[in-house]
Amino acid sequence: GPLALIMAVMYEMAIGADSQWYPYLSLLPEREYLPVYWSKEELEHLEGTELEATILVDKEYMKADYDTIVKEFFSKRSTGKKDKKNNNNKNVVP
Repeated sequence: GPLALIMAVMYEMAIGADSQWYPYLSLLPEREYLPVYWSKEELEHLEGTELEATILVDKEYMKADYDTIVKEFFSKRSTGKKDKKNNNNKNVVP
């Protein structure tokens, strides 16, 4: 899915002017007002439409991605868990 791209863009935006993509990224809007982020009241206008059903499915996928990938990634970063694969004392992520 798009999660890898999202994470890559987040990383590049976080490093700011040091990113090779900074000139392009600085042109992007700060926020995109997609229906998946609308409030419950705003979503009521889509009730009974195909878009409403699509948004509900997308939200489920986004939550699953967050719970199984993003949350785990940041959990390892914040706790400094050891790299079990290489069985050494290096942190998984610096």
